[in-house]
Amino acid sequence: MKTLDPQDICWEPVEDDPPDYFLLLFGQKRFAVEVTEAKIYCKSIIDKEQVLEREYRNYHNRYVKQIEQEARENGILVGAYFIEFKFPVFKRCKYRNFLSGLKRQYFQYIQETRRLDSADKKDLFLETVWISSIKKVHQNRDIIYPTLGMRSAWVNSPQNIQIVKNFLQGAINDKRQKLENKAIKEPKILLLYDSYLLDETSTYSFGIESLENIEYFHTIFIEFAGGEGLIFYSKDPNDFNRE
Repeated sequence: MKTLDPQDICWEPVEDDPPDYFLLLFGQKRFAVEVTEAKIYCKSIIDKEQVLEREYRNYHNRYVKQIEQEARENGILVGAYFIEFKFPVFKRCKYRNFLSGLKRQYFQYIQETRRLDSADKKDLFLETVWISSIKKVHQNRDIIYPTLGMRSAWVNSPQNIQIVKNFLQGAINDKRQKLENKAIKEPKILLLYDSYLLDETSTYSFGIESLENIEYFHTIFIEFAGGEGLIFYSKDPNDFNRE
């Protein structure tokens, strides 16, 4: 048996999806491929709407780095600081407007503490709701670190595994319904891109018996953000080998 080479693979684009692609292997085995991304949400603390965790983290990391850059340009950044958020505040554009208004309070704290080795944390509130905090920790480096709330779970904790099961089950159900509505005859592959921050291949060690409708797919393949891949389920893995 020989593992397939790149020349054995042909991706056929589809104008009217689903599926997202047709995959032709060895010039003879054709699969319908649906691609999706693991989406983890967190609740905002003001309007209680769902926010994509990845977008929340990416935005806040950029936001804190912007504050660092402006404080440096204004000549007031002397020492190391932490700016903390535990949750997103708002879901839509008003969130960005609100965060822009917080800058004044961060800059005031940085200005007042620039000559101190360290300083007590300052909490920022909207009325009685805790929004964020800033704290000076030392004078050894001029930098501002973002601290973003993490789920109180480790990679293989029951809580984390359940989160992974939930979004995998959701992807299976959603893609099955779309493909059934189109009456696709080819064997189906679900390709899941997993960018979840508390996840790795060992998190998927739970049995397939805990998932519904999995047999609808020939194969479920998971690709992680770091480039690692995992065949989570397959009716016949030998279909991906050249005889």
